[in-house]
Amino acid sequence: MKFNYLFVLLLLLSLTSCSSYYYPNLLMTNLNENDLKDINELQIPPSQTIKKGDQFNISIYPNKGEQLVISPNVNNTINRENTSNIIYYVNESGNIDLPLLGDIYAEGLQIETFKDTLTKLYSHFITDPYIILSWTNKKVYVFSQGNGNATVIPFSNSYITLLDAITGSGGIGEANSDKIIIARPLNNEQNFSFYQVNLQDKENLYLGNVYLKDGDMVYIIPKQRVLYRAVSEVSPYLSFLNTVLIIVQFFIK
Repeated sequence: MKFNYLFVLLLLLSLTSCSSYYYPNLLMTNLNENDLKDINELQIPPSQTIKKGDQFNISIYPNKGEQLVISPNVNNTINRENTSNIIYYVNESGNIDLPLLGDIYAEGLQIETFKDTLTKLYSHFITDPYIILSWTNKKVYVFSQGNGNATVIPFSNSYITLLDAITGSGGIGEANSDKIIIARPLNNEQNFSFYQVNLQDKENLYLGNVYLKDGDMVYIIPKQRVLYRAVSEVSPYLSFLNTVLIIVQFFIK
């Protein structure tokens, strides 16, 4: 009887120490089928407009970027300094303060439209300007452990694919690839649209290339282990009892 008790006790302790067990997911637990929108909506690349608070790296090269091809590391921007680490902000008036140009209105413009505008304006100062423009404040959030902790995935374009975001967060691991929830904030950022992706089915693997945009949240639902929560709650007491039993066994011998 004593041996059986010790065996069960050690078995329970081994379960509590197993790192492959997860808490049941604490996020996205109240969604139902009626909350989910058609995932095919995310197969269209989003074209985000510039808004107040956006941040950019902007580099301008002459001669249609010829120097980028001849010597990619050359410091040949308009002020002949390395400006790749300078961040330009869209202020509360919707303007960006740029070298030589001053305040240029950008709010509400598509990124390509703004790039074309800068090309025309800078052509008055340099020959055939070539402009590299990228966001520095775009990011998505990937939750993969069910505990509220997220991996922040930055990106510099108008979008990032789901697969790139998951890869950047460390992959799916032992979580469920058949139940991935995407939460997209609406314009007021207080309500969301929800989408569900199943990447376990080979026929749905193409959905790994659906497009995410700034502010999207990806929830990779963890595998639920029924015994984990119950055992973890009593594990401190079991550890204490185990220690006591070992001491008792030692003195009984």
